[in-house]
Amino acid sequence: MANLLYLSTSQIRFYEKKGLLTPHHKDENGYRLYSYKEIDILEFITTLRNTGVSIPEIKEFMYRKTDNNLIEILDNTTEKVELEIKKLTSQIDTLSNFKKHLIRNSSSFSEVIHCSERILYIIDEDMTVERYEKDVYDFVSKYSIDYRYHEQQFLTLLEGKAQKLCLFSKDKNKGLEKLETHTLEQGDYFTCNTEIKNYQELNKAYTYVYQQCTKAGYTPIGQAITIEDIHTLLLSKKSIHLTVQIRIK
Repeated sequence: MANLLYLSTSQIRFYEKKGLLTPHHKDENGYRLYSYKEIDILEFITTLRNTGVSIPEIKEFMYRKTDNNLIEILDNTTEKVELEIKKLTSQIDTLSNFKKHLIRNSSSFSEVIHCSERILYIIDEDMTVERYEKDVYDFVSKYSIDYRYHEQQFLTLLEGKAQKLCLFSKDKNKGLEKLETHTLEQGDYFTCNTEIKNYQELNKAYTYVYQQCTKAGYTPIGQAITIEDIHTLLLSKKSIHLTVQIRIK
């Protein structure tokens, strides 16, 4: 029977232990013998298992044996499978976006993109002062920030000689409302990728974007900003990868 239904003998014994299948006869040597009835039952079990129906649900149907009961089980399983499809589709979208961002952030190309108004929450007024892990923990705890949330970006804003560290999050967070904010106006932004050895070289990144912007024939206005998110951080093994932007006329 195992060969007939492409199962292992251990799988058949598993269904026996679960009370779903009983051999037609056991001979004096302990061999299990099956009739067409058990073969049909086992084929039915494996068909339901392959579609995601659970062992308890199969057992419930086999003991009650009403069509309505089976229809309810199939409907429940269909709903579970549909939810799983949504989950897997979401995972595929995330993987695709991840790949797209990594390819984009690892290249040195520049482009002009239109950005809507962005509200930045000022985390640190002076990026040049060294901070420690405990400082980060205290900050995220105080303002109820999810450190794992990937749809947020850390932006460093060049304002005069100061380098302000800011957070941009697509989600509304009441905790962040306690922080001072800075608004990045909507408009066209010249955007390029670069890398630095350490954060003391941020001015080097700002100089680079100004040079590339004017070289491309655009007039920069406003402050330059650097952007870091999960995609750029993953590339920063030997050096710090940054996306740099500046608003243009």
